[in-house]
Amino acid sequence: MWKLGLIIVIVVLGVVGAVAFLGWARPTSSVQGPALSGDPKAKAPKPAVKPLLTPEPEKAAIAQPASPQPQPKTLRVPPEFADFENWPPERQLNAVTDIQRNAHVSPAMRDFLVDLASDPSRRAVLRNNAANALGIQDPPVPGWLGALADQALDPAETPTWRDYALQHLADQLVPRGAATSSSGDFIGSSDSGLDRQRYITVLTSVATSKLTVAGTALLHLDRLSREHNVSIDRVQLHALILQVLQGGDVDVGAKVTAFGILGMRGDPADAAIPRQYLQYGDADVRRSAVAALGLLGTDEDIPAIEAVEVAGDPSVEMAKKAAIKRLSERRISLTK
Repeated sequence: MWKLGLIIVIVVLGVVGAVAFLGWARPTSSVQGPALSGDPKAKAPKPAVKPLLTPEPEKAAIAQPASPQPQPKTLRVPPEFADFENWPPERQLNAVTDIQRNAHVSPAMRDFLVDLASDPSRRAVLRNNAANALGIQDPPVPGWLGALADQALDPAETPTWRDYALQHLADQLVPRGAATSSSGDFIGSSDSGLDRQRYITVLTSVATSKLTVAGTALLHLDRLSREHNVSIDRVQLHALILQVLQGGDVDVGAKVTAFGILGMRGDPADAAIPRQYLQYGDADVRRSAVAALGLLGTDEDIPAIEAVEVAGDPSVEMAKKAAIKRLSERRISLTK
C-alpha cells in the first residue's frame, strides 16, 4: 500500500527510476539518499514542497471498497475569487499557484487559503499550493502551524496529505534566515517566538506511528537537527530510527526511509543494524539495508553483501554492486 501512496508526493531531485539513490525504492516520504555512483559524503537531500500544475492520476487500491468522499467545506472567498467554486479545476489551480508569488496577501485571502488548505475534500495538489502560499506569508498566519500539526496527526487525512502537512510543518520550523528549500525557492520560516519544541513533539509522535509517514517525520527531525541546529535530542532520534527498523509491523516505506537516514548519519557503530536485515523477506528492505551497510560497513562485509538474495529484483543487484564498489574503494584508500 505504501508504494501506492506516491500519487502526488513531491520528489526533491526530480523523478528518478525505481532505484536511483542509495539503492532505494521511492518511498512515500520523498526520502532519497546519496546516489549509487555518487559521493557517499554527499549532503542529505531536503524534501521540498513545490507546486504541481498537473496531479498524477489516482492509483489507490482498486480492490478496496471506496471510502465516502468528504463534502466540500464552505470557503471564505475573497471578492476577487467570488466565483471560485464555478471555475474549472485548471483555473482554480493556476489562480492559487499565482498567489505563491505574494508574501503579503490580504486578510481575506489568508482566510481563503487556510480554508482551502484545510479541506480534505479538495485535491491534494490544490491544498498543497494553498499551503505553499500560506508558508511564505510575512508575518506568519496565526494558527496555521497548529492546523498543520492537527492534519499531520489526523488518521482521517490521507497518507498523501499527512505527508504534505509534515513537510510544510517542518519547513516552517527552519529558523529565520535559513528558509530556503533544496530547490532554492524561499519558504516562510516562523518567528523567533515560536514554540518549536511543541511541533518537534508532533513530528516525534508521528515518527512513532507504524505508517509510512513515520519515515517522513524521521527525515525532517534529522534534517532540522543536522542542518538547521534546531534543538532535537540526537539520542532520542537515534532510538526512534531503531524503533522503526525493529518494529515488526511498521510500514516497509518507513523502514526504507529509516535505513536511508541511518546511512546518511554515517556512524560506523550502526553497521550492525543493516547486517541483521540482509536476508530480510522484503526486497525493498534488503536493498536499503545493503545500501546503508555500503556507507557504514567495512570490506569485511562484502561476502555477506554478495550473498544477499536478489530474487529477480534488479534494484537489489544494483544496490549490491554499488555497496561492494564503495567498500572496495574504501579498503584501497585505507591501504595507500
